[in-house]
This record gives sequence, structure tokens and C-alpha cells, in this order.
Amino acid sequence: MRCVAVVPARAGSKRVPGKNVRVLGGRPLVAYSLEVARRCDSIAWTVVSTDDAAVVRIASEFDVEVLARAPELGGDDVPLLPVVQDAVRRCTMGGECEGVVVLQPTNPFRSAEDVERAVAELAGHPECEAVLSLSPVREHPYRMRRLVEGVPVPLFTEAGMAAQWQELPEVYYFNGAVVAARREALLRQASFWGERLRAIVVDGRAGLDIDDEMDWRYAEAVVRGMGG
Repeated sequence: MRCVAVVPARAGSKRVPGKNVRVLGGRPLVAYSLEVARRCDSIAWTVVSTDDAAVVRIASEFDVEVLARAPELGGDDVPLLPVVQDAVRRCTMGGECEGVVVLQPTNPFRSAEDVERAVAELAGHPECEAVLSLSPVREHPYRMRRLVEGVPVPLFTEAGMAAQWQELPEVYYFNGAVVAARREALLRQASFWGERLRAIVVDGRAGLDIDDEMDWRYAEAVVRGMGG
């Protein structure tokens, strides 16, 4: 399956200022996703959607297409899907690839192998419209509580809530590291969460989504541990 990769990298970040161009391990954050796309055989074309001149300069070092993002698609409250749809419709090879891979810059540690697994999963199941990457949860939802007038109330009432961790059902969360979708399905739907989904599982490091300074410090520790 030939895919176009979309790297959405807008300017601004309230929690981590200049996040997409901030240097992590000697490289701008967005460069991690661009390098992964370059190493994937299934990705025939990569497009960067941005409103940030600094991202444009970084992307110019890679063999990618850069699209200026419209102002109405650059706000904090704009969902990811319309940004990706806009990039696929406008990019040079958007109509020539069957698949679309979304690589958010905030997930720097997903590997080319993770991306290829997602594309292979999509290609291997013709009925499937999209494949999402998941990671195992660190805090099991069966252990979570709501506070109702100061009283801790379980979120779930199923039997086994007090079981040992190894006895609890396996639960995963969507980490945003990889989304691989069929182009036609992605362009017509109103959400990534369609009815015909499959998933791959990646480890916690690959699934790290940098959202705040604590995540950034953890990412720096990961880079140091990798020798980068």
C-alpha cells in the first residue's frame, strides 16, 4: 500500500512554547517524525501542514512538500482530522496514494517499524478503514474513582475491581503515535473513530505524546538513555 504521510505542525503551544521546533537531543522535535517518514518504504510522499516559518525552514532539509495552513485550521480548538483532510486534498500526491499515515510531531519515539506494522495491518484487512496505535495503560481504570461530594465512587462496578493487577483485563489507550487510514475513508468521515478499526500495540516509550513540560523532561531522559 502506497501512503502519503501527513505531519501536522502548527505554530504555538500553550503548555510547551514552540514545542514542534524545540530542540530535543540535538534535533527539533518535528525532525523526528520527518526522519521516520523518510525511513518507511510504504510512504511514497510526505507533506507538512504548518503555519510556522520555523517549521518550514526545518522541513526544507527533508524531501517533503510543505503546505501553508489556513488560519482557520491553526487554532488550539481545531480538531486534527480537518487539518489532515485539507493536507491530503491539497498535496501533490494526495490522489495517487491509497493510504494516509498521520505522524504527529509530539510523538518522537515511534519507529519506522511501528509505522510499517500499522500500514501492513491496514493493507491486510480490506474491510478495515483505519489502524490506530495503542499503548498499555499505567493506571488501570478499574482502580479509578470519581469524587461525589467528597466520597470516592468507583468508575466501574464490575466484579474483580479489587483484584490484583495481573488479574485485571488488559486495557490500552490511544497514544496518537500512528494513524494509518484508507484515503477515501478518511476524506469522507467526520472522525478518526470509524466503525471498522484495527490497532497495533506499541510500548510506552513509542507512545509518548509530549503535552507538557513533565512529558518533555521524560523525553529528554529517554534520549539520554538512548545515547542521543
